[in-house]
Amino acid sequence: RSTLFFSIRGLENGDNLKLQPALCYRCHKQFVENGAAAEAAAAPKANNSALEQTVTALEERLRRTHEVLSAVMEEHVQLKRVWGRFEELLGAT
Repeated sequence: RSTLFFSIRGLENGDNLKLQPALCYRCHKQFVENGAAAEAAAAPKANNSALEQTVTALEERLRRTHEVLSAVMEEHVQLKRVWGRFEELLGAT
């Protein structure tokens, strides 16, 4: 953790800025603690994005299912018409 803090330009050496070491460590501690909180706050946005992707995928699946069901029902109606004509021919003889 301290490597991240002290690798920031200008803070490599507290003497350059005439900062007391306690101030540097307090700032570093606060940065680390708030960084975790900021990351936790960003997680729900990622979760919402995942939910949106799931909803989009489910809507696409529903659309495909509707298309397939429509095609099957169309075939069913055509077969019923053919079967009805066939029954008419058999009944007439």
